Amino acid sequence: MRGFLIRFLFALACAEAPVRLAIYGACLDSVNTEYNLQGRTASGAPLYKAFDSKLHIYFDPSCDGSTSDSRWIIQTLDGTPDRNQSQDLDENGLCTHTAYISSSDATTPPMGESSWTMECSSGSQAVTLALEEVERVGFQIPPAFFCSYNCGNNRGEVTRPGRCFVKSEVFATRGVSWGFLVTRMSEVPEGMSTNIPPLITEWETYSQGDMTWEGWFYVKSAPSPERSMLIGSFGTNDAETLFSSSSRRRHGAIWINSDGRLGLSTNTGTSSGYIDGPSVVDGKWHHVAAVWNQTAGGGSKILKSFKFMHVRYATISGNTEMLAELTERLANATSIEANASLDDIWVTLTDEQIIGGEGRTKVSLAVNCDVKNVDMTLARLVSSHTFENRMMWALFNTTLISNSFTGLTPVEDNVLIYDNLYPLIEYVGTGKLFVDSIEYPGRLTYSPDAENIADNGQFMIGGGHQGRPVDCEMAKVRLWSSALTKEQLTELQSCDALDVEQFIGGPYPHSVLDCNLFYSPNIP
Repeated sequence: MRGFLIRFLFALACAEAPVRLAIYGACLDSVNTEYNLQGRTASGAPLYKAFDSKLHIYFDPSCDGSTSDSRWIIQTLDGTPDRNQSQDLDENGLCTHTAYISSSDATTPPMGESSWTMECSSGSQAVTLALEEVERVGFQIPPAFFCSYNCGNNRGEVTRPGRCFVKSEVFATRGVSWGFLVTRMSEVPEGMSTNIPPLITEWETYSQGDMTWEGWFYVKSAPSPERSMLIGSFGTNDAETLFSSSSRRRHGAIWINSDGRLGLSTNTGTSSGYIDGPSVVDGKWHHVAAVWNQTAGGGSKILKSFKFMHVRYATISGNTEMLAELTERLANATSIEANASLDDIWVTLTDEQIIGGEGRTKVSLAVNCDVKNVDMTLARLVSSHTFENRMMWALFNTTLISNSFTGLTPVEDNVLIYDNLYPLIEYVGTGKLFVDSIEYPGRLTYSPDAENIADNGQFMIGGGHQGRPVDCEMAKVRLWSSALTKEQLTELQSCDALDVEQFIGGPYPHSVLDCNLFYSPNIP
């Protein structure tokens, strides 16, 4: 019998146990996180600890030392369970727990969905918990943006050879894992005075020119309660402020909203606008692409400014509600005058006061439009009776705005518009959103100027905005140093998976990326 027990414990110790687990579905948010393997207890069962708390998962043959009900237990412990104890691992003589499930299988906690008994705010109840293995795999960005790739005989032909980006593990925060691609050097080169690591040369070149992000996505559920990203960069996810010289973090992103709909935006440089896309939470794989075209984007931005005389900016900016309301009213008035969508309008207010309490507030407008429509839009924004009437209406109908007036009465004779400048045209690139080779309407101008779309030092795939997950799988995600056309995107959808042994451009392997780092053969 003793020999059998030794063999059993040896087999148990050698059994494959996930290195990292994730739990979903708990009634307590603290339980919905990831757990790292810490080792094994005296019974040979694996022991896990949450990466961001004192929660542990462990197997106890007898939780109080007398009961014969063996269990997997989730419990908060100041230390770790005594690995020398064969039972009652917390040594309190009681069966205390945050959650437990009866089980005779000590090899691993029950994976998949199972009913656990859990202590919720309303008391003890049955809760369906889902336990999933989380892959912790290092990978490199595939070198597609250095290479020419097609479905024909020349697949993998190198046109811009160069090294891949630095290797990085799956990025994890707030209990969520997704692909994290490093875009800045991890160390500042010797002799440099700045404490901000410089951008990796390849990334800086790649992300300041034409580029395309594309891949296959299978989204199982929309993020909740607010939006996250399928792919892109977003600095507000960082806990550090190292990569930001101001409060505005640069980003470019394919968003997925809480209703499952996609969107595309960037705030890099003088870029603006937003493109709405379709819902992709429908049980199907979808090919999604963001195309950033600077060299021949076909976009334009009309810039116009004027000043309100005897309107004190300090009063407006000191009242958050007033500032937001006036800005919104000016944007609405501009969209009507220019016959443009609100998503195409940018309004900025600044202080132009010159003498004492005189009060002068400058209004700067930016209107996105296609090059082919720029003349008509420009004509609508030229100084005119209707334009000034709409702007004055927006001002006078703002709540409490009279508190900002500094002129004599009657106000209508002293609060007025002056320096109403003739609009200027700036030709810029555009961002486009494609889903299954269908281009979705909307205008997004893209002009990074001296900035970089991943200035904060990260590029994420499969989630990441403020730590929110996207419950999805991805495959064949690639980055290109050119603005691919609709025809090229259609061709890419019919390509087979990359033959990595034949794909030139950097050291093997050039693995494709997906949210779980698996290749799915079910992609169309």
